[in-house]
Amino acid sequence: MEKASLLRERDSIYGKLGCLSNMADDVIIEAFRAQVSHDCTTFHPLVDALSEIRKQRKSDSLEIEVILQRSEGIVTTVELRSAYQYFEIPDNGEGISTEVLIGLIRGSLKSGSLENLRIIAKARDDPELYLLLEQPQEDIAVDDPILDLYYALNPVGLSNIGNTCYLNSLLQYLYTIREIRETVLNMDAYIEDEQDEDWKEKIIDGRVLTKKDVAEAKESKLLSDY
Repeated sequence: MEKASLLRERDSIYGKLGCLSNMADDVIIEAFRAQVSHDCTTFHPLVDALSEIRKQRKSDSLEIEVILQRSEGIVTTVELRSAYQYFEIPDNGEGISTEVLIGLIRGSLKSGSLENLRIIAKARDDPELYLLLEQPQEDIAVDDPILDLYYALNPVGLSNIGNTCYLNSLLQYLYTIREIRETVLNMDAYIEDEQDEDWKEKIIDGRVLTKKDVAEAKESKLLSDY
């Protein structure tokens, strides 16, 4: 084949299986099985490719292979993405350790969610996830220190109130900066005490902040609370 044709084949749906479009069904099936056996955690895009080729060829043998693989628990990318979304886990869990992932899953785990957990466990092929799947429902603790730490380091987003997405995105970005977040959460520790004998005037944005300014700001805050 010409170089241009080979490049097109490489980038096609067949190329994902390491095949060419003129290969027989049984060769494509063997290529699919070989890749799945090499790394079962990459099966979902492979079964996507096999399903698409089956549609293009309207092949009975490929359809049987897809059914066979589905019966073994292999799922498509869409199903895997849906399973992660069920537990509100972004980006298909990319970059999230198994320890944190288990904490996130435990927070939403109930009887109707086991199938989603099974899909994720199969995709990751992780023994700890399989153990969680086998653990009795009543033994699964909702409180999890790992989950608490994850949320502490990765604060949740804000709900939009009308057309406020632009403002929320800015606030959420600023809130991911730990120093700013800790200052907001511990605001009382940063209140100026202008009555302190050691208190000194401060310069903010080129303007001198006096004791009178601090007192007026506090008074204004009290009035706004009423």
